[in-house]
Order: sequence, then C-alpha cells, then structure tokens
Amino acid sequence: MSYLIHASALLAVCFGYYWLVLRRETHFTLNRWVLLGCLIGSLALPFITVPAAWSLREVVAVRPIVEATTPAEDVFQPLKVPASDEMPRSTTDVRAPVQPFDWWRAIYVAYLIGVLVFAANFLLQLVQLVWRMYRSPTHDLGEFRLVEMKQEEAPFSFLNRIFLNPERYDPETFHQIVEHERIHVKQLHSLDLLLAEAVVIVQWFNPFAWLYRAAIEHNLEYLTDAEMLRNGTDPEAYQLSLVRVAVPNFPNGLVASYNQNFLEKRITMMQSRKSSFRSGWRYFILLPLLTLSVLQFNAVGQSVSIESPQIVSAPSPEFALPIDLAPAHSQKSDHAPRLNVPRGEMNSWTAKIEGDEICFQLRSDSNEPENRHNYSMTRCFDADRFGTLPRGSMGTFSLTRAAGTLNFKGLFDDNDGLGSFTFAPSPTFAGKLEQEGYGTYSDHETLLLFLGNMDEGYLSFLAEQGYKPSHQQLIELSIFFDDRQEISERITDLSDAGFGKPELQKLIELQIHGVTGQYAKELSKAGYKDLDLQDVIEAKIHGLSASFLATIAESGYSNVDFDRAKSMAIHGIDEDYIREMNRLGYTDLSAKDIVNAKIHGIDAAKIAELRQAGFEDLSLEEAKKLSIHGITPRYVAELKAMGYEDLPLDDFLQAKIHGITPGWVAEFNDIGYADIPFRTLMQLRIHGVSASFIEERRREGYELKDYVKLKMHGL
Repeated sequence: MSYLIHASALLAVCFGYYWLVLRRETHFTLNRWVLLGCLIGSLALPFITVPAAWSLREVVAVRPIVEATTPAEDVFQPLKVPASDEMPRSTTDVRAPVQPFDWWRAIYVAYLIGVLVFAANFLLQLVQLVWRMYRSPTHDLGEFRLVEMKQEEAPFSFLNRIFLNPERYDPETFHQIVEHERIHVKQLHSLDLLLAEAVVIVQWFNPFAWLYRAAIEHNLEYLTDAEMLRNGTDPEAYQLSLVRVAVPNFPNGLVASYNQNFLEKRITMMQSRKSSFRSGWRYFILLPLLTLSVLQFNAVGQSVSIESPQIVSAPSPEFALPIDLAPAHSQKSDHAPRLNVPRGEMNSWTAKIEGDEICFQLRSDSNEPENRHNYSMTRCFDADRFGTLPRGSMGTFSLTRAAGTLNFKGLFDDNDGLGSFTFAPSPTFAGKLEQEGYGTYSDHETLLLFLGNMDEGYLSFLAEQGYKPSHQQLIELSIFFDDRQEISERITDLSDAGFGKPELQKLIELQIHGVTGQYAKELSKAGYKDLDLQDVIEAKIHGLSASFLATIAESGYSNVDFDRAKSMAIHGIDEDYIREMNRLGYTDLSAKDIVNAKIHGIDAAKIAELRQAGFEDLSLEEAKKLSIHGITPRYVAELKAMGYEDLPLDDFLQAKIHGITPGWVAEFNDIGYADIPFRTLMQLRIHGVSASFIEERRREGYELKDYVKLKMHGL
C-alpha cells in the first residue's frame, strides 16, 4: 500500500508540473516523451533503494555483532517449554479475545475490487474493438488497414487500423481523416493510450491518474494536428474538416480519435504562437524534482560499519534468537556511517595566446552528490592581467575579480598552455548578492558570475536599465554576455533598429540566438517591417537570412508574407530547387504550392520515376497524389501484368489506396475468376469480398456482383 501512495504522489507531482508549466508549450513531441517518461518513472522510482551516503533521510546504522558473552551453544539453545503436567490449570472458561476491525485490510479489499472492475471494463472495450475489426469490412492499405463502419460515430484508430464510415464524408474530408489517423498509426499513439489506461486501472482511486490520461490524449491530438499542418495541409480547410467530423457519439478511451470534445482547444492551439527553443529549460526542471523526491522519500540501503564493531551481550537463553536473524532495529549507534564514495572536482584548462589576449577553455567535471556538473566554456582575458606566465616548467598564476579569484596551475609552451584550476569565491561579493536579494550562489554558480565579470557596478547598471534579474537570470547574463558593456551595446543596437529596450528575458533570448539590430534591419529592408522581437527570433532560428530572401526574390518570390517565407526557409526552398521545378515545367507556382511540392518529395528524380511508370505531362497536384500514395513503376508494372494496362491515373490511385495487389488478385484466379473487370475488382476490395468469402458461399449461377451484394447487406 505504501508503494501505491508513493507512486500516486509522484504521478500527481508530474501532472501538476505539466499542467502549470508545460501544458501551453507547443513542443508536442517533447511533451509526449515527458508525459510517458514521468508515467513510467512514477511507477518505477519507488522501487529504487538509495545508498545511505546519498539519502536526505536520517539513517540508522547497523553494526555487525562480532562477539557475544554467551557461548554459541547457549545462544542457539531452544526455548524451554513447560511439560503438559506443569501447565497451570484454570477453573474458568477461557475465550479468545475479540479482534478489532482491520481497517487497512478493508481498504485493501476495496482497492482490489476497484482494480477488478476497471480491468473488466478495459477488457470489455478491447473485446468490442477486436469484434468490430473482424466483423466489419476491412481493406489492407499497406501501412494500415481501413475498417468500414456503418454507425454514426467519429473516426478513430487503434494499433494499425483506422475505423470510419466512408459514406459520410466528401473526398477531401475523407482524405484528411485518413491522413490524420495515419499519423496516429505511424507514431504508435495507441501504445501511449494503453499505458495510460493500465495506470488508471492500477490507480483508479487517484484523480490525477484520470487527469494524466486526459493530458496524454489531448497532447497526442495536438501533436497530430501540428504534423498535419507541417505536412502542408491548409490550416483553414483542416480546421473546417474537424468541425464537419464532429458528432455526439465518441469512441472509447483506448483509441486515438479524429474528433474529440475539446475541438475548440485544438483549433486554438493550432493558431497559437509556436514555443521558442529557449523555453526548453522548463523541461529539465522535472529531473532534479524527481531526483530530490527519490533522495528524500525512497528506502535507504543499510550500511555496515567495520571500523569499530559493536560487542553486545546475548539475551537470556530462553529468549535467544540466532545472530543472523536479529532485527536491524535492535542495534543502536550514535554515529550513522556513510558509504565511502569518492568525491571531488576535476578542473582543467587549455589556453592560446592571441595577440594581447589569452583565450582559455575551462573544463570541469564534478561527482559531488550535492553539486554535480559538467561544463566546458571559453573566455578571453587581457594578457597583462596575469603578469609573468610559467614557461617550460609548472607554475601558478591567477586572475582576481569582484566575484573571486581564479587560480591556475600549469605551463605554457610558446602560445599554447594547459593545466588545472581552482576557484575561490569572494565572501564580500557573496554577501553583496544576498543583501541585494539574489540569495546564495554555489561555488560553481559564482564562477559563472566571475567569468561574466559581475561586480557591484554591473548590478547598479542593471538597476539603472530598469532590470530586476532573478537568481537564474543573473547566471544567464553571465553565461551569454561577456560583460555589462556587451549588454549596453546590444540594448543600443536594438533601440536603433526600432525595438526600444527589450525586457530582460527577451534580451537573453536574443543573445542566445544571435539576433542583432543589423539582422532586424535586414529583414525590414526585405519588406518585413512590422515584426516583433519574437518574429525576429523565429526568423533567425529558421535561417531566414537576407541572402536567402534576396535569392528567392530573384527567383520570383519577392512579395511573400513572413510566415510563408519562414516556411520556405524551414523546408529548404532554395534557388536550385526553384530552377529544378521550372525545368520540370512547374512555373509560376505560389509559395504555398512550392512548399507543398517539397514536403511531398516532388523533384526531378521523382518526376523521372513517375514518367518511367508511364505518367506523362503530370500536373503538380497529380504528381503530389502519386507521390503521397507511393505509386512506383514497380506497382504500375504489377497492375499491367494483371491485365489492367489502360487505367487512368485516378484508377491507379484508387487501386493503391484500397490495397489491390497481385497476391490478392491471384486468390480469385485460383478459384476460377480470371480477367475480372477493374470496376468489379474495386467493388470486391472496397466491400471486403475475399476469395475465401466466395468459396464459403458459392452458389450455382452467382456472379461476382452477387457476392458484393451479399457482403453489403450482411447476408
């Protein structure tokens, strides 16, 4: 029971963090793995036994019993039990005492009943799905199977099967439904839902387990929607299809559904601004939180002290236990021993003298349980700050700043040097930081402040600029800016570009991505004059450079809106690709069309392959359809070998979509049906009429179309 409480608490913490911090992030793939990782972690982490040296709990040490004052043969002496004739006699009727009601046992029984009920519900849903799989007409479409439904319910997928009623939708909506559910199938979303369902069964009493399952379902839909748009689907048409599909009858909780009752949230999420790369730091906080919970609440491995064994007296022989069965809690120790885990920090440096500067690369590896870190960073300093450098033999030198002193040990050979270093923080500066409200910093964090040349003047400068950095932001400023002079120059640079003074976190993000005022001016000169700083950051991240914009402008795309230009950069639409499309005869394409063409793999090689298959003078839309559905020369040759030589392009597409293969056609040849007309063949495939179905119901005088009618009407 303690395990269930521990696992439930971890799941609640994970859900709370996701709901408060990560829910609105658009890193949907990362959210998926975080949700799954936390789900598995909440079940697995309580099993971990923490070494005593690492645990934050107070540990009672066990010392081995190495000597006893009573001889061993006495210690193992059995209990003395009086003979029956020596037993005291009583003249009264002795009754067994009434046992108190065992509440814990009642709770345990109630829990097991709940598990059985929810497990039965799970199995019932699973049986219903399997029944429908084998009861409904099914079409093999290669990477998935399409199951036709007659009920008025929303389409959904489970494992490698897509369930929908094709009669309810127009071709465009039907295609989008299939593409949406195909993503669910391809990315194995059913496994996420099955795992979440299993946790709900085990933790049915935990409201956070139910909320967690809903969070997984919702994120999978957000992820699939984002993938649809990334593949070139028109957002407005796609959102309209979501509304068209909306019906009141929803599938069960084991499946990934095209339509969910949080439709408005999905559309809102599609229209929201994409999360920046910089927001990724929010995901890494979960790891130390879970680690802290393990160190604080998990079971602690008992450690045995061998330095000073404890000598105890054996108990009275009548009540003696074997020594190796003595309970651990019977031993007492004033000082709990600690495991002898090697600890320490290995700090090394290499350097190169470049003119008047020395550029150091500092590396640090620490296995201290309370301060683990690994880093490598480069900083350049004026050479005259160090005085005489050790050459030819080991020596020491140092650099002192407000935050502390960096002590180097090593040597230089010509312009190259190497060695080790230590850092001594300044107590005065540490006191100043605490006085200013920044709290306390570890030695490692103070070193970062040192490298950023943080001093009282730096803090005053930030205050003058109207910035009130947090504890973490002060560290980030030290990491990403060399000094306060660089901050001042960046603020001036952005102000000159028309953005004014950015708020502090945005200033840090701009520095991380290398966004300068000059870059913003280049975008403005290219026609993008009303961009905010977030737009500029996204443009920089996706490689929307001035040279790229000039190149596509020269190729005919001079008036492309910002989002479309960004999409062109993301998908690698360059001058060579535009020329290649022009040579293929696809000229005057819109930016949207050429992006969709690149997404679906339309290039010279693909067109040559399609022409080899016999498709000449293809429109771009036709080429995309053939590419999307995997029409290859081999498949076309297979159909022609079966006698279907003069099919129009749409028939080839329908044949591939519905899974018409030589092996399937050969089954009809084996039972006497050869040279089946293509239209009849399609009817057989669409309605799930197989050779075995005909064999089981063969009647004299029946034609193939009669078996189609039998199947359609369920006879």
